Amino acid sequence: MQSHDLPAKEGGIKGDCSRNQVHFEKKDYHTAERFFKNALFYGEQSLSALNKGKILYNLGIIYKELKRFDEAIKILTGSLRKFGDHPDACRVYESLTKYFLEKGDLDRVRSLIEEVQGRKCSDEDKHHLKVVEAKYELKMGNLKRYCICQLKNPPFAHLNFPHL
Repeated sequence: MQSHDLPAKEGGIKGDCSRNQVHFEKKDYHTAERFFKNALFYGEQSLSALNKGKILYNLGIIYKELKRFDEAIKILTGSLRKFGDHPDACRVYESLTKYFLEKGDLDRVRSLIEEVQGRKCSDEDKHHLKVVEAKYELKMGNLKRYCICQLKNPPFAHLNFPHL
């Protein structure tokens, strides 16, 4: 999910967001932040909740890169509400679980892992979430569960171990 995923029909925001992706890739986060905030402001009435969620997701990632962690958590959590049941929400769960894992807040990691269970996620997002879950299990000292999480991921997932 990238900023240029926004459809052109919604408030003409797409051009700005496509240019903004360049700022993001160049790590010009302050300019990217300004563009995303403008997209939210000017698109308040015309953007769908899903596209607002995408903008908020990108803004949350920018805040994380700028080490504005409290703002990142707040914005990413708001992004989750906008996505609702949409599969792109899985990417937000991944970002939040990684952040809380880095921070050592294992209770929040477990809570988010449980929350994302049963959601419709892309295979790629499922893989990334399983990797985070495996790292969580390793930090918790659950070696057996860590191994099970790893074996459920490529390149082993296709082997369908009957006891897992």
